[in-house]
Amino acid sequence: MQSLRVYARSDEDLDEAIAEAGRLVQRGSAEVDSIVERFADLEDPDGYIFELNAQRVLLARKR
Repeated sequence: MQSLRVYARSDEDLDEAIAEAGRLVQRGSAEVDSIVERFADLEDPDGYIFELNAQRVLLARKR
């Protein structure tokens, strides 16, 4: 299975994207380097599933 992963800059951006996207498939969080990162799997109107992730750890490391 191939998937598309989109990174949000903040939890608020993630919430906004969820509100405007298609159907919410699942939502959760994971701990990475003692930081909780939130994610959501969404289904668009064409049936494609993609993941939105508030990746603070990755964004912080790029700066």
